[in-house]
Amino acid sequence: MRNLRTYFKVIFDSPEISDDNLRKFAEIHLLRLVGNNPDGVFTTLIGATTAAYQDYFGSIVDEATRTAIQKGMTLKMNEALDAFIEAVRRQEGRIHADFDKPSATYAEFYPQGLVEYNQASLADVETLMKRYADAAERHVEQLGQSFVATFAAFHAGFVAARQAQLMTMGEVKAEKSDVRGKRDALEDQLMDNLLTLAMKFKRDPDGGMAYFDQSFLRRPGADDEAEDDEDGNDAPVTPQG
Repeated sequence: MRNLRTYFKVIFDSPEISDDNLRKFAEIHLLRLVGNNPDGVFTTLIGATTAAYQDYFGSIVDEATRTAIQKGMTLKMNEALDAFIEAVRRQEGRIHADFDKPSATYAEFYPQGLVEYNQASLADVETLMKRYADAAERHVEQLGQSFVATFAAFHAGFVAARQAQLMTMGEVKAEKSDVRGKRDALEDQLMDNLLTLAMKFKRDPDGGMAYFDQSFLRRPGADDEAEDDEDGNDAPVTPQG
């Protein structure tokens, strides 16, 4: 079997991986996360990876890559906004029926009816989402945990998508004084992503590897199934006992 120590090492921490190859690997990985992000499940990873990338390398240099990532995150953000507004419209009848209209409880959810939701902009929608989610939490006994979880997820998903979008739009300059620490942070984030995807695609390595192009990291002709020893060299595992 494989040596379990392998899974506790940051495999991207290697002098054999140049900055240029790490940059290409990270950019392709980001593009693939954005392009295959069902239900926003990887939005938080995208935001964190973009931040770590930009902190080390500065802004994403390739215009096409930057545009694709930004468009993908903008689409996710808009999808989260549209889904929230649609759910609020759909649930207004239930809140009306359960808590009467007008009433103080109804006003917790719809202080201006549907008007402010129908006219919501990016500037105020996060506030509306938080207010609705908090109101749902206060009335969980009447509405049920599923209702509460749905609107909490709307808020969390939108915030993550918005933060990721803003990160792709920003430009962060890497300072020479702590550049090694910033590369470490990017390596650690890529390792977090790898382990997260490994858990999600357990028993499906092809599905998980669809998010990576390791040609930038491995020596030509390296065996995909080769085992690493503690120094990072390919080596077989010797059975114990």
